[in-house]
Amino acid sequence: MRSARKKLLAAIAERRKDFLPPPYDAILDEAGFDGLCSIVDHFGGLTVYIPGSVERIMKDCLRAEMLESFDGTNYDALAKRFEMTRRQVRKLLHDS
Repeated sequence: MRSARKKLLAAIAERRKDFLPPPYDAILDEAGFDGLCSIVDHFGGLTVYIPGSVERIMKDCLRAEMLESFDGTNYDALAKRFEMTRRQVRKLLHDS
């Protein structure tokens, strides 16, 4: 998008955000106009499911990180490091 046009649209979006339909008004509030444009550029036209928590998105990454440090017995240390309960650590490590 051309710079002058983008600046104009950003100014309009800020002044008239009450006219933006949900969830675009909330995205504008959280990510700003550039963030909204980036999301539209990358995902425009697609149906995208957004989970209710970052943990659900990061589950596989978190599991991989834990497995690198897991020695078979250090559940308590991992629970402390990752700010989880011992039970949550066990479940994450042993669920496929």
